[in-house]
Amino acid sequence: MALLKRRDNVNHLAKFLKHTGAFIFSVILLLAFVSVFFRYVLNNSIVWAEEVIRFSFIWMFFLCMPEATRTGAHICLDVIPSNVHGKTKIIIDVLIEVINNIFLAIIVYYGIKLSFINMIQASPALRIPYGIIFFALPTGAVLMILFSVYRIYRILTNKTAEE
Repeated sequence: MALLKRRDNVNHLAKFLKHTGAFIFSVILLLAFVSVFFRYVLNNSIVWAEEVIRFSFIWMFFLCMPEATRTGAHICLDVIPSNVHGKTKIIIDVLIEVINNIFLAIIVYYGIKLSFINMIQASPALRIPYGIIFFALPTGAVLMILFSVYRIYRILTNKTAEE
């Protein structure tokens, strides 16, 4: 909890994840452009490019999802939370985050199991174990839990208006 009390720690982690996601996205765009150029202009396709693009997109997605959790930007139905105020709103917001964390903990558990099961199977072109790709799921879920706990702390200390 001491990690979460320092807003700078959470912001540094969020900034790192955003920059990592932006870097991965840049690599995806560059590789897609080069791959299309090689395929249609030079008549020689890059065999491994499609796998790198797909696997990079998966990791980018799961490294950027925690930012949506941190800022509360996930798509949601907020009919009830937007129509209540005061302590009732705080209780509902915390309850939503707790339910979210339970779901994310299940994703972490089964994502780790899935990752270990798939370590023996390798991708066709790159020969990377699929378990490494599947490990993006529990990694993103753990980061989302961390940011969700941070949101709960901010809700309970009434500091959500500062963000």
